[in-house]
Amino acid sequence: MELTKDSINCQINSIRSLLDGDTRTYPLRYSLSLLDTKPLDVQAYPKAKIIYVLANNTNQILNAKAWEIQSFQPFKIDKIWDLKDNIFLYRLIKLRIEI
Repeated sequence: MELTKDSINCQINSIRSLLDGDTRTYPLRYSLSLLDTKPLDVQAYPKAKIIYVLANNTNQILNAKAWEIQSFQPFKIDKIWDLKDNIFLYRLIKLRIEI
């Protein structure tokens, strides 16, 4: 999956969920750690180059008030995967990197 490829290439950086109250997506973080893929710390969203977001639709991301999404702006939606049952995985690319 591209999520693990991005991590190996040092491109990944964080993951986020808008599906429920676990905005930092600890179950997915744990699953990725089993694949030797470790996202950045949960406080590092502003430093990330790429974040993956689980959401029900694009508007949920574009209108998100959550710090994890707000601190990552400006971004573009680079890719969307349909995971079924109205759940999508979005890859967001940061348009400028903070130094």
